[in-house]
Amino acid sequence: MMHNLYKKRTIQLLLLILSSLFCANTYALPFPEFDARSAAMGGVGIAHGIRNAAYYNPALAALEAETYDALLVIPGLGEFESDPDNLESGVASGSAAGINNKVYQKYEYDVVQLTIPTPFLGGAAYIADYTFHTAKVVNNSDLVHRSIDVFESGIAVSQLQDILWAQNVLVGFTLKFMLFETYGYQEPIATADLGLDDDELKRNSMLNFDFGMSKEYGVWKTAFVVKNLLARKRDYGKSGETFKIEPQMRAGLAYQSRRAVFEFDLDLTKNEEVGFGSETMFASIGWEWSIFRAFDLRLGYQQNLVDDKNARLSFGLGLRLWGLLLDYSAAVDADGNGNYLQASWEF
Repeated sequence: MMHNLYKKRTIQLLLLILSSLFCANTYALPFPEFDARSAAMGGVGIAHGIRNAAYYNPALAALEAETYDALLVIPGLGEFESDPDNLESGVASGSAAGINNKVYQKYEYDVVQLTIPTPFLGGAAYIADYTFHTAKVVNNSDLVHRSIDVFESGIAVSQLQDILWAQNVLVGFTLKFMLFETYGYQEPIATADLGLDDDELKRNSMLNFDFGMSKEYGVWKTAFVVKNLLARKRDYGKSGETFKIEPQMRAGLAYQSRRAVFEFDLDLTKNEEVGFGSETMFASIGWEWSIFRAFDLRLGYQQNLVDDKNARLSFGLGLRLWGLLLDYSAAVDADGNGNYLQASWEF
């Protein structure tokens, strides 16, 4: 009786999510990156891997781990900086020569998370602080800032379910609190710097929800994720300009054997970049090969389908020392590069 009621409520939730998506505008903030392993694999990660359950796909917390009961990530750190026209040096010198209308972008994060996976009722929790920082020189005289700093904490629950005609589907749901510190101002380049002025920030907050599903077919896995089910508008500091928080959809297909993982992820919505960045809609491919149990090699590629910009190559290494996992990755595109580090413990 309780099982039938739970199943009915799950189906109702799915119908509500689908109806809200078709009514929503297709523009949203970009997917944030929180995981060094995923960063090495082109940003993929919604279709496999318990370590991604907390912030990429809550359904993955319903996977059953073979050798441990819980996974703790502390810390996870990363950044990607794009400054192809050397705007940082120009601002430091106080001169706009050669950098008018040029854009500086930087994304950085730090995160901790805990996942306790089980098909009966899996769970995950995380705390992340991440920043999208952009700046642009205008009128050969001023530096304009449009930046967002997000403090986000979430709790995910998941379970193995039978839904409609599909059996053994992983279903997960995340409740998260988002605190925004936003900036929108300009200053004379003669006295400007790329650091953000706390006197110009504006704070907003909101509750939001993510939903994820995953289905296994032997070594093949499929997944579908919707992030930020509640749509909102928020201000860029005191500038009077706004940005949108709206639903983001991503689908994934993965192959996973004992020693290799291959995954393809595709954004199903066009994502509005923060500030002066360009729109994105990514197709991503990632590969991991366990050369032996203690060492992993990873490669990835990410292509922006909206235009020819933002194509990114990535690679990384993973080292396993008993229950300790150490991950490093690097990424590069035509405009910038990034580095990511992470330590995890299996209990």
